Amino acid sequence: MKKIIFLSIILISIGLAVDMTGKFGMGIGTTRFGDLLKPTLFSLRIGLMPELVLEPWLDISQIKFTVKYPKTDTLEKREYDTIFTNKGIGLEALYAWKSEKKTNLYGILGICLGRMEIKYVSQVKEEKTITSTPINYWAIPLGIGGEYFLNDHFSINLNMKIGFMKTSSKNKSSQEEEATEKVLKEYSLFGYSISTNLFTILFNFYF
Repeated sequence: MKKIIFLSIILISIGLAVDMTGKFGMGIGTTRFGDLLKPTLFSLRIGLMPELVLEPWLDISQIKFTVKYPKTDTLEKREYDTIFTNKGIGLEALYAWKSEKKTNLYGILGICLGRMEIKYVSQVKEEKTITSTPINYWAIPLGIGGEYFLNDHFSINLNMKIGFMKTSSKNKSSQEEEATEKVLKEYSLFGYSISTNLFTILFNFYF
């Protein structure tokens, strides 16, 4: 009896879902806490079956913070930059297991890899110190997402994900003074973690 109910739910969900077979689209949006006016996420949507979509994507983002301190009686003028950069690629499978009218509710499973870098730059007089921490990673995201179709060609997609991530990095600190550079320290780290991506928003166009 339970098997019959389970199969019935699957058949009903497939029947109600927006048919994705043969659909091909492009998406643009942002992830994490990005600015919608400065998109960082670019993707393709490839419909393989009525309920199954493959989505390769590219994530390129950079955030920079600058703090400046004026000269005082005891300290020279100082400037500090913190720069966060991320470059990643991924491939996800989206399965439409439930739908209502023009909205598909997806289950998401994928794999991605990339490189993040955190760079600190401090400037005092002619002396510049740069600390760079590149972080290589790969991850297996798992989540849910909803896609609302405005018409046959345009849709809005919201995803929420959590996943397993493996990271490795090597920190390097250098000092530049009078066109010379010397390494101050260098160390590395390696680890695993459960990562979370609060949301991703995409605007999709289907041909």
